[in-house]
Amino acid sequence: MSSVQGLSSDQQITQLSASIQLKDYLSEDGRAVGAVRLRLHESGIEARENRNGYFYYCDLEPGVYSVVVEAEYYKKQTVTLTIEDEPEKFSQLRIILQPNALYPYPENVTLLRGVVKNHSKEAVAGAAVWAGIPPSHAERLVHSMVGAMTDTHGEFVVPLAYVNHDLRQVQLEVAAAGYRTKRLVVEIAEGSTVSRGTISLSSIL
Repeated sequence: MSSVQGLSSDQQITQLSASIQLKDYLSEDGRAVGAVRLRLHESGIEARENRNGYFYYCDLEPGVYSVVVEAEYYKKQTVTLTIEDEPEKFSQLRIILQPNALYPYPENVTLLRGVVKNHSKEAVAGAAVWAGIPPSHAERLVHSMVGAMTDTHGEFVVPLAYVNHDLRQVQLEVAAAGYRTKRLVVEIAEGSTVSRGTISLSSIL
């Protein structure tokens, strides 16, 4: 019987196919907040969750699947899951959850908001927006860059949590396919909402 971190020995598993961990870097324990549902796009089969917060699938046929993540406080995501034709192996996924507009942000979180448009004043959807944080100021962050993606309206929210209160500036980097990457410095204050307004991107062509 296959085993993996997060699966207890008393669970009856015929053949473990995949173990999926959901990660929320803003929550106190790193777990998802509120209700979360994982299902296979191809069949609608839902993943089961164990007592340690891991989701898993058993007895899946080898192949490539699309796992749809739907949640109360997070943006909908679809990730690829590959099941190899090796009975003794299982796939492992780690999915970083992206908070939506309903997410209950902690009080000390600084929110960077803005909208990305091109020079024709059209919204740029799917742009990656990253905030660079000096390592000396990050207390619990795994990476020195924290980011978000713009929605269909070009809007974004980058949450900054577990950052030392004396941090006053971050470097914002905005990148999108077909556009020149833009970098700018933004003034911040702990626990506040900072609006950067409209950020215009120039086309590469």
